[in-house]
Amino acid sequence: MESMAWERKAEDWRWLAALRGLARGFAYPDRSWMMTLLDGQWPALLAEVLEPLGVSVEGILRAVEGLPASEDEALRVLQIEYTYLFINAVPHLPAPPYASAYVGQGWLMGEPAEAAMRAYLQAGLALAEDYRDLPDHLSVGLEFLAWLGEQAADAAKAGDEPRSRTILAQQQAFLRDQIRPWLPTFCRRVEEAARISFYRELAGLAESLLCPKPALADQLAGGK
Repeated sequence: MESMAWERKAEDWRWLAALRGLARGFAYPDRSWMMTLLDGQWPALLAEVLEPLGVSVEGILRAVEGLPASEDEALRVLQIEYTYLFINAVPHLPAPPYASAYVGQGWLMGEPAEAAMRAYLQAGLALAEDYRDLPDHLSVGLEFLAWLGEQAADAAKAGDEPRSRTILAQQQAFLRDQIRPWLPTFCRRVEEAARISFYRELAGLAESLLCPKPALADQLAGGK
């Protein structure tokens, strides 16, 4: 009899694609991403994967349309805002994108960062040598969740259902223990402090997807 083969419903694949899109959005803006943002590829991806899940992307689409048409100027605007929100605002950083800033004693590179590293190592991963940020950055965590989902799919397609279930359990544990405890506070801070609408809307999408209301949570159940 054919294995489950991880014939995942469309909602599950959309969830993984959305994770990748949000992870890129919360990473530092660079020119290559700016091209996909302004030519509509990145917004189109989010619309394609989120709207069938009942998550509206109207706000983020308007936010992208509101950016300067010039690639250089749009990049400058987003880099300034990203730095203000997530890297180096004075006197206080509005929304540090690290689990350690919100969990435990609130010290960067605290236990949540160590726990994230343990999860990556357990999955057979290591941070790239040229990576200069902290392991509990939201963008890294979202990439990890998406990667785990893809690994589970590959294992199931190969007929290894026990391994697929193990990986999905790792994914669920990481989402539960490393992302959800602090994401709502982070998103609220972004929404309150953002001076342009792009990151405010991005934070709203992240919370809707990762800390969903019961109806969406039920729809996504079993994929994570």
